[in-house]
Amino acid sequence: IPLLTCPSMAMGLWMPGRLGDPLAERGYGMAQLSFRMELNDSDNAFVLGQLYTAEAMAAADLVAHSPFTRPGSIKLMRGLMSGLLLGFVYFPGEFSQNRVWVSRKSDGETVLKVKGGFAPAFHDALRSARKRMARQFRRAGAWWLPGSTKVYAPGAEVHYGGSLPMGKTTTANGEVIGADGLYVVDGSVLNSMPAKHHTVTMMANADRIGQNLAKRLRK
Repeated sequence: IPLLTCPSMAMGLWMPGRLGDPLAERGYGMAQLSFRMELNDSDNAFVLGQLYTAEAMAAADLVAHSPFTRPGSIKLMRGLMSGLLLGFVYFPGEFSQNRVWVSRKSDGETVLKVKGGFAPAFHDALRSARKRMARQFRRAGAWWLPGSTKVYAPGAEVHYGGSLPMGKTTTANGEVIGADGLYVVDGSVLNSMPAKHHTVTMMANADRIGQNLAKRLRK
């Protein structure tokens, strides 16, 4: 059966205008800015990005991604950190192409397998989005650092679901069709995976299903 994920990428941006600014003594570990950009002028298909300042990340992690030697990387980061921004971008689940299946061995052992991948249109969408984002960042005084783009492996973004979609495998109340009394309330019941964080959506849907089930039991 299909399994949806939100393909993601990371990149580094440098703002020359911030060169020489003092770094905060205590970093703020959460994103300072989020942005959304439509794909192909469609409100239904968009990427969602988050920007972090460099002090929100451990210096060792930044050095690990540098193409230079460790001493050279440390010197580079010392010079860049005051103006360095780190970005993470999520694409909608329609650009994923994953499968999950259950098989049974000859000895009766049940095995769950997952195979991840990207839809054929993903790489074109990635290149298009990257060009548009780089252009907008330049207008804001931030430059995309060459070689800093990293596309994560399928599933690494920890945004996945859609394997038991409502209306197809489960009812609108999360009950598995053909298995009366069995309810599913996690991300697997989502019909689509927009480029966003889904935690609150899953919590709200689980609360809705739980309340409907409680009403049924009271009757």
